[in-house]
Amino acid sequence: AALSVDNKQVLRLVVEGLDSSIASMDRSSLRQVHQFFLSCRHDPDLSQAAPAGWELLEGLEGGKCRAAFEPLSGELKVSSLQRDVADVLEAMGTPFEEEAVEPKTGYSVDMYAGGVAIEVDGPYHFKFGTRAEL
Repeated sequence: AALSVDNKQVLRLVVEGLDSSIASMDRSSLRQVHQFFLSCRHDPDLSQAAPAGWELLEGLEGGKCRAAFEPLSGELKVSSLQRDVADVLEAMGTPFEEEAVEPKTGYSVDMYAGGVAIEVDGPYHFKFGTRAEL
């Protein structure tokens, strides 16, 4: 998801709202806050428009949001197409890590081989934590 907001008043209200409610947020909401923090950190326009308070809030609550963002064991489901790609890599003797977590963002990639992230996008995706198709 991408965030494109350059209205400083809207961003100030978002940060104020997060500050007052983050302690009671559920895991799903904390995952969204983590993505907001990533957007503020990596998008120069958003970072410039956001109030300075977002950095303090991230410093205080960012670890909790990041932990909520990273999948718990058993939550990630591997498609048969992804399994086929992994089988081919194994047959080729290519070392790889499946469902690797990218350390800077917390995003999970399907496979990580030789410094390259591999995403296997088949005909459908699963709803988070299930085998239900989206």
